[in-house]
Amino acid sequence: MKKRIFPILSLLIAASSPLAQGTRVQGAATAADWSYQGDLGPAYWGSLSPAFARCAEGRQQSPVDIRDVRPAELPRLSFSFRSSSLAIRSGPNTLALDFEPDSYLYIGKRRYVLFRIEFHTPGEHLFNGRASPMEIHFKYADANGERLVVAVPVAVGRRINSMLRRIGDYLPEPGVPAVYENHVGVNATFLLPPRRDYFTYTGSMSEPPCGEGVRWVVMKEPVTISAAYLARFRRLIGTNARPVQPLNGRQIQGTAS
Repeated sequence: MKKRIFPILSLLIAASSPLAQGTRVQGAATAADWSYQGDLGPAYWGSLSPAFARCAEGRQQSPVDIRDVRPAELPRLSFSFRSSSLAIRSGPNTLALDFEPDSYLYIGKRRYVLFRIEFHTPGEHLFNGRASPMEIHFKYADANGERLVVAVPVAVGRRINSMLRRIGDYLPEPGVPAVYENHVGVNATFLLPPRRDYFTYTGSMSEPPCGEGVRWVVMKEPVTISAAYLARFRRLIGTNARPVQPLNGRQIQGTAS
């Protein structure tokens, strides 16, 4: 029988991180007060709360359509992940994995701490006008609170990513807020594609309050999932992708290879 006890430590980590605080602003609407559909959907986010005004007024919003990319000599991504027990959180608008703060991304001399991984169906970013069936967001913050999100597109293929299979096997039933399996290990290394080529641009968080100044790293190569396992994720998540936003003169860069 699956354990339905969510670790207090994971909740504390998620609540104390800069990115998590970005979705709950004191005196403003919370995640339960916005949605991806209807009168609480993306077209109305900016009017739901004064704290969400950036969703409508911001000039560097995410996601975007990735096209007209400028090749550049970009720094190498160096990921360092530590295995942790599987902790899945399901709630309004989100499906997430929570991690203790001991996994990192190094870009040059800067170190970012991973604290959560989220899943979006379909993928939020477009690639020359086309969305992937699903997208994984690795959410990071550095010691100064600077935010960075690594986005990994997920394609349907005959070979399923082993870590997506493991997560898919333990997804909670709809309405169950969390699953914690201390005997099931998760290492986010295996949610990344083998090649580390990427696109990058400056944007925002893609959910209210849509804070800007976020560095996006979008992997060029997808990981794969079977149609059956994709259906499991979709059944639980539904549709939670914000429409693409105008570039407003921003340049998207990509690794030259």
